[in-house]
Amino acid sequence: MDRDDLMWFAGLCEGEAWFGVSQAGRARLSIEATDRDVVGRAAMLMKGSVRARLQRTDQARPTYICEVSGAKAVRMMKELLPHMGARRSTRILEILHTSGESLDSTELHCPPGLVAV
Repeated sequence: MDRDDLMWFAGLCEGEAWFGVSQAGRARLSIEATDRDVVGRAAMLMKGSVRARLQRTDQARPTYICEVSGAKAVRMMKELLPHMGARRSTRILEILHTSGESLDSTELHCPPGLVAV
């Protein structure tokens, strides 16, 4: 992913992403938004696919979701980590630690002022 795409993606993830662990214990990254083109671009960068979630009421707009898990999610989290705010960086570090992933140096991967777990 080139730097421009990474910066765009990090900004999107800061506001719209969910970082977590699946029921099977695998790292998971999910993005959900009402703009199909935005989720489509994220899916292209994540090497994932887009699915629609139709809402239960006529007034609500459908949302579009892209999610990846396992090695893809871990790779994305490692790329995003230096560009995320403190709350999301802390969550990513927790997930990577839970998944048995290690970083060469948290100083190189964490935003200034964040103490690694």
